[in-house]
Parts: sequence; C-alpha cells; structure tokens
Amino acid sequence: MTAGRRPGPKRRLTDADLVALVVLREAPAHGQAIWKRLCQSDVEDWAAVSRAQVYYTLGKLAGQSLIGPAGSKNPKTRRERRTWRITPEGRRALTSALSSPHWPAQRSVPPFMTWIALSELARPAARRRILADRRSLLEREIERERETLVHLRKRPQDAPGARVAVLMVDHVIRQMELELDLLAALQDHFEE
Repeated sequence: MTAGRRPGPKRRLTDADLVALVVLREAPAHGQAIWKRLCQSDVEDWAAVSRAQVYYTLGKLAGQSLIGPAGSKNPKTRRERRTWRITPEGRRALTSALSSPHWPAQRSVPPFMTWIALSELARPAARRRILADRRSLLEREIERERETLVHLRKRPQDAPGARVAVLMVDHVIRQMELELDLLAALQDHFEE
C-alpha cells in the first residue's frame, strides 16, 4: 500500500492494528513505549501480538493515515524518536472495527483442541506425557491468573477497562479449569 492511501471500507484492522490504535488513543507514543504498555497489560494473554508486529503495524497505520507523527525528542539521547498519535480517521477506523458484526461470528480453535481430536493416533506413552504436560501448564497458568486477579481487584474499579479485565481473567480461569476436567476425562478414556 502506498503512503497516504486510505483503507478501503472492507479492510479489517488486525489485532496488532487495534491494540496499537487503542494505546495511541490514550496518548502519543513511540514503538517501544507502545510495546511496554502492552506488556504491562499482559497482551500475550488476550491478543496475538508480538513486538515486531507493533513496529510493522505503526508503518502500516501511518501509510493508511490512521496515525501521524507527533514528534518528540528523547532527552537522554537527543535524537528524534518517531512518536505517533492517532488521527481522527484512526479514531473512526478503530470505533468502526470494534463495532463490526464479525466479532461474535468467529470461532477460534485452540491448537491443543486439534491435538485432542487426533490424539488417539499418538503413542500411548506420548499421550500420557502430553496430557501430563498440559495439566501442569494449565495448573501453573491458573495460579498465575489467580495472582493477576488479586492485583486487578486491588486497582480502582472505575479506571477504564478495570472491570472488564477482572471479568476476562475470571473467564480465562474458568476455561482452564474446564480444560482440566476434559484432560481428566481423556485420561480415563485412554486408560479404558
């Protein structure tokens, strides 16, 4: 896409596009600051976004005129750092993308569900090991998410997104607990 070209009406913003626009909606920032902010919100738990994608998406969004340079000097290095701000068009695109009817019409399949569907073809010893490894991972993740929930509940609940974050983390914990039940049922099935 050429610089300055506007996105077509059917063009969907990626997860990386959306999260970058949301961060820039709060305040102008450079790529490193955006990534830091996303890490503070545990982005890897709720969006498939990498550090490299953040930098790529900034260039793409600038090319679509959804963000523009805000310009600021880094006082430590005295060099120009590319700082971005969301444009009015970017705000409209963000609102439009988050209002799209495609969100509830998607069904994502976690990769482990693919393994479960095909697991009867795995060697019995490998199945036992994989089920045990998955159980251990889920138990660690449940503990980590419970700690996150404790910290989230200590934050002011009137802060933007605070209540939603609590609901999301609670939901994730319940999903993992259900998967532990599934793993136990699978173990019983394979031992029959």
